Amino acid sequence: MRSRLATLLLVALPALAQAQGLSDCKCDDLREMRDRWCSARAARAEYERIEYFLKEEKARTGKARMFSNADKTMINQKCVQEAINAVSDRGVVKATAVTHENLPVESLFKDECRIEVTREGTACLKQIVQAHEGVHREACLWRNDFVNRGYFATLANLDLGGKIGLHYLGDTKYVMASSEFAFEEAVSYAAEMQFIAAKWKELQQACVTKAFESEVGEPNEVGESIWNNGQVVRDASGKEGRVYKFYDLSNDPCPRRPRKSPSECTLR
Repeated sequence: MRSRLATLLLVALPALAQAQGLSDCKCDDLREMRDRWCSARAARAEYERIEYFLKEEKARTGKARMFSNADKTMINQKCVQEAINAVSDRGVVKATAVTHENLPVESLFKDECRIEVTREGTACLKQIVQAHEGVHREACLWRNDFVNRGYFATLANLDLGGKIGLHYLGDTKYVMASSEFAFEEAVSYAAEMQFIAAKWKELQQACVTKAFESEVGEPNEVGESIWNNGQVVRDASGKEGRVYKFYDLSNDPCPRRPRKSPSECTLR
């Protein structure tokens, strides 16, 4: 399944990038865009590491580790969240979205693989998370078609947890290995980086230089490395802050903090 899903996503990516131009992202959104790019880069790297770890595990044991809610929680909320927290700009708003798969009865009145923005943040961030979820939607629609064309054969090949998840919850992720789940997430974040980088080039031409500067009030917002290299400024009360510049995504470093220690991520 991995190779077919990989082909689908890699073929669909250029079309998605063109369709998902970030028209709602303006000069005032640059700091939020930069934070999202840094977070996406860290998340992609962590998902790729996890995919490799799980494939190595399969090579050792001869058995693929199938998707489960426990693995999803560990991967998303422990491993990847630790990676994102290490590079996140804590001085900006965030956005989140999810792609829903229908419960069996919901298919009668709801669209399958529908995207819901659960926290908009800004119009720009809303568009970015929708673009990210667009990759998941394409994969979700493909899996649904794959399952529907051979439902009973697919169901018969799953373990008990997978059968329950697919039959009673309608969640086609249960036909995936956890390594495939990590791969799909890595592609989604890679797509997000591509969307942001394309728009960033446009904004470099459209925005004044000052737009690529942000003032921060304390080191914890952006990490010691950026704080220490920023330009010192003081407000009317004399409180010290820093101005950091972020014109070039490829050269300017993202915030850097140590990961949580001890890590709660067990997939190592």
